[in-house]
Amino acid sequence: MQKHALILALLLLTSLGCHSLNPTAPQAMDMISVQTAVNLSAAGVSASSLSRMVLEVCGEDMDSLRTDLTISGGYASGVIKVPAGENRTFTALGYQQDDLVLRGSTTVDLKKGEAIKVKIELAYLRSTVILSPPRVTVAADSSFTLYLAARQVQKLAAFGARITFDPTYLKVTELGRENAFLTSNGGSITQMQFHRDNTLGRIDVVLGVFPAAKAVSGDGTVARMRFEPLKSGSTVIQLHLDKETDADLGLYDNQAIAIKSLALACAVTIQAAP
Repeated sequence: MQKHALILALLLLTSLGCHSLNPTAPQAMDMISVQTAVNLSAAGVSASSLSRMVLEVCGEDMDSLRTDLTISGGYASGVIKVPAGENRTFTALGYQQDDLVLRGSTTVDLKKGEAIKVKIELAYLRSTVILSPPRVTVAADSSFTLYLAARQVQKLAAFGARITFDPTYLKVTELGRENAFLTSNGGSITQMQFHRDNTLGRIDVVLGVFPAAKAVSGDGTVARMRFEPLKSGSTVIQLHLDKETDADLGLYDNQAIAIKSLALACAVTIQAAP
């Protein structure tokens, strides 16, 4: 029987007790092949949003191991040989270029002769804006809704994002605000830009919390968008926060200081209608 280990990874640890990042091959210990699967979709990430995914394994009586995971579809997965023993800590690290975006960890005991499949859930380590869900498969004669959301923001008082899409593949049929998060600290919402353009393939969402002293922190949804496919194929809906592109874009705190943030895209597959 397989044993499953699962933890909501809200850890922001920097080392988790690992003493070395170079893989070694212990000679005098029983080795177990461990299959690891990281659900990227559950964290609101598409495969195209991450440059790489790394798995680290460590324990007090072993040298630490490190390997790259294979990213495919909504998962990052791989198999690694780990010496049997107690308290083996598996840590998954997700990078966008050189930025560490996601981290998740779980600790399990590995016994010789047992089949182990380690599952790790991820948490955001820095302010990030996402489109949720991050991967969509839809029939050409159907439609779907995406949500624009913030993750791990602190004292957010101004939110400016641009969503771009290929207007030959998609058309926006609805754009609406989701007010609960931005008003959660007792403030109201100032709407500066909130419009769609199917000719340009663009949506602009620029909102503020008033007064700024009522800025909000944590995770929350800001807007929703309903799309209608125009033809079958694969396309990507991009998310932009670069204030160099437009002065209204980006996230700002209650002191009008820019919050360094990442933006993650959404991958869309449109299947031909039967």
